[in-house]
Amino acid sequence: MADADRDELAALVRGWTAHFEWGRESGAIALRRRGGASLPTAGEAPRVAAPVETPRVPAAVEAPSPAPVAHVVAPQPPRAPPIVEVAKPSPAPTPPAQAETRPLFEEPRRTFAPVVYAEERARLLTVVEDQARECRSCRLCEGRNQSVFARGSTNAELFFVGEAPGADEDRIGKPFVGAAGKLLDRILAAMKMSEDDVYIANVIKCRPPNNRPPEPDEAAACGPFLERQIELLRPKVIVAWGRTPTSFLLKKTESMTRLRGRWHEYMGIPVLVTWHPAYLLRNPDAKKDTWADMKLVLEKLGRPAPTGRA
Repeated sequence: MADADRDELAALVRGWTAHFEWGRESGAIALRRRGGASLPTAGEAPRVAAPVETPRVPAAVEAPSPAPVAHVVAPQPPRAPPIVEVAKPSPAPTPPAQAETRPLFEEPRRTFAPVVYAEERARLLTVVEDQARECRSCRLCEGRNQSVFARGSTNAELFFVGEAPGADEDRIGKPFVGAAGKLLDRILAAMKMSEDDVYIANVIKCRPPNNRPPEPDEAAACGPFLERQIELLRPKVIVAWGRTPTSFLLKKTESMTRLRGRWHEYMGIPVLVTWHPAYLLRNPDAKKDTWADMKLVLEKLGRPAPTGRA
């Protein structure tokens, strides 16, 4: 061993000896370390524990934490009881907003099927007409000679909707061919239009007994045919002749006096309500009101309105 190494070792031993002497004199020798030996007494050489081989720990297993060293803990004053926070009462739930009231008889809005071309439209209307001819959904089929579907152009921009066929219509198979139909033809002539410019149909396809007004269940059973006609034709303007088509299309209960002469809407299509031609035959003074309504129709279609009376 080199002299320098011996000097360094001697200095190390002297330092340990001085440390142990200090511990014996200060009384620290009475303390024991957890898991270790007492400090050496005076005059006793320091005992160096044999080195303990640390067990090799596999890489995947974490080595245990060393045992904690005991400490002398001074007595603590009693703790105040913990403060418990009292939960605040939840606010009362906000009542849900009241649903918007809907007009009586109003139905959910549907959407039209895609527009079809003229030839396909005519073919599909023929299919619907065949279905109406075979329909037996209500009692009116029992007294009919035939169903009455429509007349006019399947490419028309103006759709006239009436109530139900009468005796002449039930015999011929076309709507508005009796006395009321002749008055309608005169109105069209005054508008500079003809059957080739319009499409004419009724809500009900079979004649009610004695030409009575249709019952609600009859309109509900037959109405889908009219809805399909409108959907396929997709006109620019609809004219509702009288109470029955007005109630069916608009689902409104106001009087004809309040609804007439005003624009309404069915599935995005403008609807004008006016007197039925049969009513005009019984009340000629109302013709001026209907003629004023037809001028509004022409204006909506972008056609010139004739001057004078029909």
